[in-house]
Amino acid sequence: MSTVTEQTLADFLVQPLSADLLTVPGIGPVSVARLAAVEIFNVSVCARYTPAPPRLTRPAPAQTYQMCGRFLLCRDDVFDTVKHCNNFYDWLGTVGVTSHRATITRVIAEKMTICFAGLYSEGDFGV
Repeated sequence: MSTVTEQTLADFLVQPLSADLLTVPGIGPVSVARLAAVEIFNVSVCARYTPAPPRLTRPAPAQTYQMCGRFLLCRDDVFDTVKHCNNFYDWLGTVGVTSHRATITRVIAEKMTICFAGLYSEGDFGV
């Protein structure tokens, strides 16, 4: 199980969100490569739903913005912080991210709660 120091977490939370997935504590080059293969991270998927899709000469790289969007998609109608985070944690596993999933889930959840107050409560985990 991976852990992130409080300082590393604090640094990530106060910095503006970067498109570079390597800025997310717990994500390394192997995870970036696995996430890049997931269709949700492909800008051309979103382009299918626009009136005039842009011409893409190469696949867009996986980005932190799409990962945050995927985290938000893991929330269901019956809001439960633990279930929400478990859904994201499980999704990471299904796409091949097997290392540091707990860390990645925690830091993305905390970053998103800064943007969307009340989305995530660390207290729900007994922390």
